[in-house]
Amino acid sequence: VGGTRALRMRNMFVVAQVALALVLLVGAGLLIRSLNRLQSVDPGFDHKNLLTMRVTLPPRKYDTDPKVLNFFKQATDQIRGLPGVESVTTINTMPFDGPYSGTNLDIEGQPKLPSSQGLTTGVVVTDANYFQTMRIPLKRGRLYTPQEAMEERHVVVVNEAFAAQNFPGQDPIGKRVAIYMKDEPPMTEIIGIVSNNKHKSLDSEVEPMAFWPNAELVYSRMTIVIRTRGDSAGIAAAARNVIRQLD
Repeated sequence: VGGTRALRMRNMFVVAQVALALVLLVGAGLLIRSLNRLQSVDPGFDHKNLLTMRVTLPPRKYDTDPKVLNFFKQATDQIRGLPGVESVTTINTMPFDGPYSGTNLDIEGQPKLPSSQGLTTGVVVTDANYFQTMRIPLKRGRLYTPQEAMEERHVVVVNEAFAAQNFPGQDPIGKRVAIYMKDEPPMTEIIGIVSNNKHKSLDSEVEPMAFWPNAELVYSRMTIVIRTRGDSAGIAAAARNVIRQLD
């Protein structure tokens, strides 16, 4: 009887192992298919040869907006001069780098909707070189200038999804919107429309996005994005030295 029980237990154990192996094989196959599918998705920007570094400034020392803006301008100007660097930019939240800001907005001349029914958009803050560095094409209008990135001129660039959602059948260029990232948001002029680019994840739909110049909403924690011409290992060390020398 004992031998029969032992044999039965061994058989059950073998069956369980086979079943588990089949589950793992099916799971691995689905994972490979998902990865292959995601690799074929166009994110809307050129991800090759991009080096990123997160910099957080101490608020006690960088206690005003001009101090923060000047630090990141000096950093990007000096990193841009390093050998092997093609372009440099800053952004508060990189694509696929966790949650980004989302908020309500109002369109000038249109009735204000209840908050539960209101228009919404994602919001990121960048400098004037973001679209060039990420190779996001401009579709209409213009991009903001370096001066507009350093001073509050109340301008904004939006993506095609933003234009389609909020201005169907209309030309958004020159229209003004209030983006609720401030207690009393000023009316901000739409000056340009860029092609759609994914920000949340590769497997999500393109969301409406508003790209604000740095000066409109100053962040002391930014990601510096460096487009390199080749191997980035040496550039990473040189870029860190630039930050150390500045502070």
